[in-house]
Amino acid sequence: MTATNSVLDDRIAMVAACTTLGLPSGSPNREDVLTNQEWNRLAQWLGTQQMRPADLLYAGVADLNSAELDPQLALKAAAVADRASMVALELEQLGQTGIWTLSRIEEGYPRRWKARLKGAAPPVIFGAGPVELADRPSIAIVGSREITDDLGEVANAIGLRAARAEMVVVSGGANGSDKFGMQGSLQADGCAVGLLPAGLARGSRQRDVRAFIADGQLCLISQVNPAAGFTVGNAMGRNRLIYALSDLTIVIATATGSGGTWAGATENLKRRWAPLAVWTGPGAPDGNGQLQRLGAFPFPEAPSDRDDLLRLIEQATTHFLEGRPDDQSNQQLTIAGL
Repeated sequence: MTATNSVLDDRIAMVAACTTLGLPSGSPNREDVLTNQEWNRLAQWLGTQQMRPADLLYAGVADLNSAELDPQLALKAAAVADRASMVALELEQLGQTGIWTLSRIEEGYPRRWKARLKGAAPPVIFGAGPVELADRPSIAIVGSREITDDLGEVANAIGLRAARAEMVVVSGGANGSDKFGMQGSLQADGCAVGLLPAGLARGSRQRDVRAFIADGQLCLISQVNPAAGFTVGNAMGRNRLIYALSDLTIVIATATGSGGTWAGATENLKRRWAPLAVWTGPGAPDGNGQLQRLGAFPFPEAPSDRDDLLRLIEQATTHFLEGRPDDQSNQQLTIAGL
């Protein structure tokens, strides 16, 4: 992935500002990393000053001294220049291993995230494989890690039907529901996008993964340093990216009131990023029924072919567009603290 010098400088500045790249590998000082909200405030200020992110590469504290800019934020912004050379070197090394980097202001950044998440979209993403897959029609398949073989077959069948319908399967790449859905598509010569909360560098080097990436069938994306380890916070932050990238998200299995699947599904019901369908057929756990009561579209039978899947998408989308969950569901969401 090539870039002009100005775009590359913008990218380096944003990576230095918003990720742990370029920080000491042992115990990086995460206090120097800007949150999404902080970056949005800084970006807005840069705009008022007719400056670009690249200008941070040459700015010191004195240059950022402004009544409109919080002093602590100015200090963080000034640290960008100190990290720039190390970040540039690490980005080059990542590129040599097949990992690309994109900032939110660049062409090629997933359009749905900009449209649906706006300021909550990650300022920087890393990935391996064709990022163009993220802008194709897609369905997300998510669910618990621990599922029965029968529920695994449901997820796999939906992935297969998505491949036949020329739709990309989006998922989190975790064991269980996620992997069954992605494998159903990839093994049928379809395509998938895996949104990883950690371990992009390690995951993209796996032999079977590399083969799918090389064939243009698979793209892995992460909003954190490719070498970063797993954290619950990063996993929860990844949930919204899955929903906001899909035309429809399908929940295979969830517990009630706990776990990443439940958290992501109920947040989507509140934020209304995309239509949500939930499996209510044989073997569905109690949490699935609760999601239905909160407003998810139920389906009790796995799609038998591509046309069946397309009907499910149409029905769930109509259900979504008809309005928010009923008053009782809204009250339940409020009680749940959402």
